[in-house]
Amino acid sequence: MCEMCVFHFYIISCLMPPSYASFLFIHLYISCAFCSFATIFIGFQDCRQMKKKAVSLMVYASLMLLSMGCSSTEASKDDNHVKVLVEDGKSLDAPQYMVASDTKSSFVFRGKEHMASIARRPDNTLPMVSNAEGDTFVDNNITLIIACENREVFNRTFVKEDFASQIDDRFMKHAILDGLVYDSCTSQAMFFVASICYPQSDLYVPVELSITSDGKVGMRKLDEMDSDMPEFAK
Repeated sequence: MCEMCVFHFYIISCLMPPSYASFLFIHLYISCAFCSFATIFIGFQDCRQMKKKAVSLMVYASLMLLSMGCSSTEASKDDNHVKVLVEDGKSLDAPQYMVASDTKSSFVFRGKEHMASIARRPDNTLPMVSNAEGDTFVDNNITLIIACENREVFNRTFVKEDFASQIDDRFMKHAILDGLVYDSCTSQAMFFVASICYPQSDLYVPVELSITSDGKVGMRKLDEMDSDMPEFAK
C-alpha cells in the first residue's frame, strides 16, 4: 500500500461512522488497485501526479456517498415515525371496552353453603353502542355460576338483551351490561342485581334477578332513570 492509499484510508475512516466499515474497505481496495495499475502502465513519476488527483476525486466521491447515506437514514427514521403515529391513531379510534373481571360471593341458602361465581367479559359478537361524542364501546356478557357442595345448581350467561323487557328502548340503545352482584337470599330465592349503564358515566338502571332452587329466573327493575337521561337518548 503506497502513502497516497494510506492517506486516502485515513481521511475516509475519519469521516465515516463505524457502520460504514464495509464501504471503507471497498474504497481502500479500489484505491490500491488504481495505484497498482498506474504504476505498471503509466510510470512511477506520472503515477504520483495522477494518484494525487485520484485521491482528491475519491475523497469527494466518498463525501457525496456519505451524505446520501445519511439522508437515506434520516428519511428511514422519518418513515418509522410516521408509521408509529398512524398506528397510534388507529388505536385511538378503536372501540373501547371494559376489562374482564371475576368475583366470588358465598352465602347460605336453605341451610346450605352456596358459592356464586360471576365472570364479566367483553363480547365482540354483540352489537356495539355509541355515545353522544361518537365513541364506540364493546358490550359485555356476564356468566353466573352457583354451586352447592361442589355441584353446579345454576349456570347461565346473560347479555343486555336479556333485560330488554325491563328497560326503556331509548336507554337500551346506548347502554351496555355493566355488572352483576350478589344481593341477598330468602327461603324462596337467591337475589342478584344487574346494572345496565351508559358507558363511562354514573347513569344506570339496576335490575333485580331472583333465582329459585330449581333454576327459574325472575326480573324486576328497581328504579326509574328517565329524568336523568342525556338529550341524545331522549
